Amino acid sequence: MLEVAHSFGSRPYEFLYAAEFDEISNYKSVEIVGHRRLLLEDTDVISNPRTGFSHVDQHLIELRNRIREFPGVNPDDIANTMTILEGLGNIAAQALKVGSFEANMLEKQFQIRVSEMLRSRSEIGENLDSHSEAVGGITDLTFKGIPIELKVEKSKVLFAKDFKNYFDQTAAYAIALGKKVGILSVLECTEKKSTPVGVIEDDIDFFIHQTGQSVIAIIVVVIRGGLPKPSSYSR
Repeated sequence: MLEVAHSFGSRPYEFLYAAEFDEISNYKSVEIVGHRRLLLEDTDVISNPRTGFSHVDQHLIELRNRIREFPGVNPDDIANTMTILEGLGNIAAQALKVGSFEANMLEKQFQIRVSEMLRSRSEIGENLDSHSEAVGGITDLTFKGIPIELKVEKSKVLFAKDFKNYFDQTAAYAIALGKKVGILSVLECTEKKSTPVGVIEDDIDFFIHQTGQSVIAIIVVVIRGGLPKPSSYSR
């Protein structure tokens, strides 16, 4: 029995069943037909959601399982990536729920706000670094070596799959830092009138990106800004 739910980064507990036979000479034949494998997930998305929103946790678990299938990603890097995604998932869900980011926000303002919100989480805190050098450029944020690139989109409503023009830059920082995974978070802050925009399942997604001879896992987190107050949707 697991008494306490752990983080997304913890690998599932795995149990393999084996069998032994005593006095096998008493049996005419024994056939081995296979074994049993049990995986036990040690998170609790209902009573203890890591992001504060159970539906976001459920989506991030699916995303984490896809990342684990990507070859060459260090397990520690997956754990650190998921720690950041917990924070960004919380920010994205808050933005959809209460409209916490205004329209036409400047990129510098977005970077400052996100940095403050991420550092306020005890599992991140002082391990979040700003403006680390990589391949002659400056990454916006890094967490234990995982690059986090922050962008702002103010021209039109776009979704996670629409930001591939930033993938090369994010991948270049990941490669320079010796990682197989990078995070791209975009504030889409076009001014919106009354139609709701944004679904977590579409706004947080995982992509495989090849740049040169390297293949990098890119996780995109879209944060919605410029949303009207929820009460205006019914007018």
